[in-house]
Amino acid sequence: TRRSSDLAEESGLPVYTYVTAYLKNRIDDRKQLIELIKKKSIIETTGKSEDDKFFLQAALEKDGLIISNDQFKEYKKANPDKADEIENRRVPFNFHDKETVHFSGRLSEIKNGGEIGR
Repeated sequence: TRRSSDLAEESGLPVYTYVTAYLKNRIDDRKQLIELIKKKSIIETTGKSEDDKFFLQAALEKDGLIISNDQFKEYKKANPDKADEIENRRVPFNFHDKETVHFSGRLSEIKNGGEIGR
């Protein structure tokens, strides 16, 4: 299975993986998730934060990509000045055959010299 570490290696970009606090109660391998959070391989948002706001602001501050199929409609509606930049940073993905993740062409474009967030 491809993981964010695979993406980091392929893209040459740092990868930060964020998960919502409630995921610990909804995932099969809770123990592994907790270990990854302790090792800081995954960053857990606080239970009281607005998760989208937390990691979207991090992506903007770190000049990063947003690997997500979420459209972030509520956040973009509340922050129309950031809507285009968020959409330009968003890289959707699909799962194929349980082993492979296919990212949109946007990731290839960036890897080949395209600008992030433009």
